[in-house]
Amino acid sequence: MSPVIDCSEESGREEGLRAAADAVRAGRLVVLPTDTVYGIGADAFDAAAVAALLEAKGRGREMPPPVLVPSPRTVDGLATAVPEYARRLVDRYWPGALTLVLRAQASLMWDLGETNGTV
Repeated sequence: MSPVIDCSEESGREEGLRAAADAVRAGRLVVLPTDTVYGIGADAFDAAAVAALLEAKGRGREMPPPVLVPSPRTVDGLATAVPEYARRLVDRYWPGALTLVLRAQASLMWDLGETNGTV
């Protein structure tokens, strides 16, 4: 069992971020708070980790997980033909509770499940 790290203080947050990053790099799952619930995270480019995430969530491949991105610039690396209205939404609502479904770059080397070409 991995440790639970209290991230309510700055020192705990630093330790928690380090431990979570190390776990994700090692192909393990992490639990993290979101704006509404706790989420389960993994490296989207690690097929075994994504499979473990789907299993942990009780999901099949037909319900792929969302991909969280660190900045609006990342969208262009993941998606093609990003419409201008999507960029305006990103500028207005990120960081925050905004989900976009876009056409995925064909060059992405990952397996999120049955995405039908989207990310």
